Amino acid sequence: MINKTDITETARLWVIRINSEDLSDAERAEFSNWYNANPSHKLAFESEQENWDVAEALKAAFKPASETDKTTSHLTKNVPHSHHLQTKNGWMKAAAIFAFMTILGLYSWSDHLMILAQADAVSSTGEQKRIDLPDGSLALLNTNSAIKISYTETERKIEILRGEVFFKVRSDKNHPFRVVANDGSAKAVGTAYSVRKGHEQMTVTVTEGTVSVSSKDQEKTQVHLKSTYLLGRGHQIHFGQQVKSEITKNVDVKKQLAWRKGKIIFDNTPLGEAIIELSRYYPGRIIVAKQINKSKRVSGVFPSNKASSAIKAIARSNGLTAKETVKSLLLVIY
Repeated sequence: MINKTDITETARLWVIRINSEDLSDAERAEFSNWYNANPSHKLAFESEQENWDVAEALKAAFKPASETDKTTSHLTKNVPHSHHLQTKNGWMKAAAIFAFMTILGLYSWSDHLMILAQADAVSSTGEQKRIDLPDGSLALLNTNSAIKISYTETERKIEILRGEVFFKVRSDKNHPFRVVANDGSAKAVGTAYSVRKGHEQMTVTVTEGTVSVSSKDQEKTQVHLKSTYLLGRGHQIHFGQQVKSEITKNVDVKKQLAWRKGKIIFDNTPLGEAIIELSRYYPGRIIVAKQINKSKRVSGVFPSNKASSAIKAIARSNGLTAKETVKSLLLVIY
């Protein structure tokens, strides 16, 4: 199943990169491969490029007042009723923002309704929610996540419809615990691990015990091929049909799963990646309306329920400004 939310995030990152710097031949080839891999990639990229173009048009509206005054004062000095002109421009800007947000809302609302119709548990943006499962296991939902719970006489199954979930599994050898996301499946008996549903892939991070990760088809047929991996404590894997899967050992679990304590930790993280990660915790839309220096790095610890403040702080430290045009709906970085 294609996750449109994650396709959008990937498309947004490509738009930022393409509009912010000169890509190398290798990077252009990488983009071309992604763009042509699926029609949904093309649609998402074109939609995000349109958003970028709108943001460029909006950017002028958020220049400091002193800068605007300097460039226009000589034009309005002797013009009667200039106040009415400024008021009219303000309404035009507000109307443009409203129309922009309406388009964005319609774009994602249908997917949101589809997920709500299937989900047994949902967390809102910026929220972490604890769910006590029927067998005594624990599911901790990260921001904007949703799960479907299916327990039978033979197994305990959780499907991640979107987002990221940490599981503390109660041991039951007769009823394996299986988490599915996209084309991947992570199975355990009694352990603790997180599963994040990404772009046509799943990321599994193990904090306790052992987890077997494989494709859902292999799980159904009980066939263990080369694409089945056994993860232990401190191991992580990005797993999917379109992904070269390799186990990463000795992962800093506390940093990777800091969201369980309501924190987001960046350690020498590229600015573009930090913005995209924070966008998961922001209830509206984040638009980067200025070229950014991708080589800049971000480090710090931020509350996950205050993404807006975190973005503004990161923007200031990198010589940028972040301004909410509509409270918790649209945040423009320029």
